[in-house]
Amino acid sequence: MRTPVLVPLAACLLVGAAACGAGTEPADPTPSESPAVSDLERLDRLWADVAAARFDLKYREAELIIDCLEGQGFEVHNTEDLTQGWGHSSMAPSATLEAVDDPFGLPTAAEAETRALGFWLDYADTYDDQEGIELHEAEMEAESDPVEEVTELGDTSELERLGEGWNQLPPVDQMRWEIAYRGFDWATTSKTASILSDDDWEAIGHPGGEWTPVSSMTSGPQGCQAEVLNGLYGEPRQVENGFTDPQWVWGPVLDAQSEAFEPIDLSGEPEADLLLECLAEAGYGDWAFSGSGLDFGDHWRERYLPEAAVEREDGSIEYSHSDVTDADRERYATVKAEEFEAAAAVAECDAASGYTEAATVAYREALAARLLDAEPVYEAYLAELEAALASIDS
Repeated sequence: MRTPVLVPLAACLLVGAAACGAGTEPADPTPSESPAVSDLERLDRLWADVAAARFDLKYREAELIIDCLEGQGFEVHNTEDLTQGWGHSSMAPSATLEAVDDPFGLPTAAEAETRALGFWLDYADTYDDQEGIELHEAEMEAESDPVEEVTELGDTSELERLGEGWNQLPPVDQMRWEIAYRGFDWATTSKTASILSDDDWEAIGHPGGEWTPVSSMTSGPQGCQAEVLNGLYGEPRQVENGFTDPQWVWGPVLDAQSEAFEPIDLSGEPEADLLLECLAEAGYGDWAFSGSGLDFGDHWRERYLPEAAVEREDGSIEYSHSDVTDADRERYATVKAEEFEAAAAVAECDAASGYTEAATVAYREALAARLLDAEPVYEAYLAELEAALASIDS
């Protein structure tokens, strides 16, 4: 299937993220599809205020950390690292809602003719299918292009000026800055640490040192980062964001609710039943809905890699593209043709049932409700940001 264009609320509730600011103008509401959209103008303003306050707070923190580093003799700074994640914003809530399109990526009739359900593209390289390889590469390139407008929240030119020359510094000097910035342990998680030679580690006084993954850190950063932020907020704490390893943070943090990370289930829509009934009549009665849409990924994996299946100790089946056999290769063209035939049926049944059209409306309504439910969380977060900023500036 095509990659569905889903915008779960959780994407806007990442811990410490400024990704859901007011980066774009609010989209025109669509009351006929989602009654709650008319309220999003107020939420747009709130999220804009949150993004602006967070930018101001993070900018002041960065200035204080740089003062600390300059007090130790550092004149060139890794400002890209210092400003990561808070210098820009993306779509406003209303624009986020408007961007929702085709929640489960079912193919149209035209797409079914050219790319089927899209599963064969994942196996094209394994089976030396040049047509699939080229189409897959084209789609990956298109997906890598920015899909949303990103707007600068404020002027970071002064910080950028302090970063001029960073890339020209020798790795040893960069590593010394990293150690002063967040302590040796956390400095080993930096990009610089990954390129140091044995002689470089020796030069900075840590022979035998090596790069370390962030996930292995059991305590918060040290150095100037801790000196400044501990003074402002106390010791850092670990928080979960539902997507990555726990993060060490200081100060105000957006309180993401667990329900924000739950997928929006559209399998209960009447049109979903009509879609499944139509597919059953077409010979695909085994397919059903899961939280991520029509659940037939396992079916096609089993069809494309039957001889490469290996049962693991826990009883699950693992499929390795590197273990395909001659029998798999002989079967590939037949399975690919089956997928194109199935895609045509899916497209026809989707059009007949009206599922995609109805699911898109339902998804927008559910997402709008979640966005509005988050309003008190954002209001509390804004109050904390403003209080922290006032404390620094007092």
